[in-house]
Amino acid sequence: MPLLEESRSSRLNACSAAFLLANDLSALVLEDLLTATLGESPLSEQGMARWTEVLLLGLDFGLLALAAGVVTGKRGIALAVGAGVASVAYLISSLAPVVHWVHRIRFASPFFWAVGNNQLAHGPSAVELLVLTGVAVALLGAALVAVRRLDIP
Repeated sequence: MPLLEESRSSRLNACSAAFLLANDLSALVLEDLLTATLGESPLSEQGMARWTEVLLLGLDFGLLALAAGVVTGKRGIALAVGAGVASVAYLISSLAPVVHWVHRIRFASPFFWAVGNNQLAHGPSAVELLVLTGVAVALLGAALVAVRRLDIP
């Protein structure tokens, strides 16, 4: 049985690595367009510091969709969970400055930790990076646990 367990884990690790590779390749391929649009290269030291949290935000929602897909086995549900949670999180982040009761729950939104404190202008803090990275690690762990429970040869 250990051979099957390694196979399941290696499949999910390969999927995660492919996701990260696609992210990195898209940044390389689109660097000129992104530089023209953003005013600085996202691959420069300043660009990396400024955009790391936005990339982690995307990674968090992508890993949420991956975990939902592994648990349910259905692509549509995975996409709906990822898009639905991202939409609700964005709504919370957008309404927090103007709606009092939403302001109290703004910390539940990953958008708060990625862009809610004007991080794009001032750069990320260690706490914000830790929260976004912690969410990604937790979701990847949940997906790994779910994959190990599947009956896949």
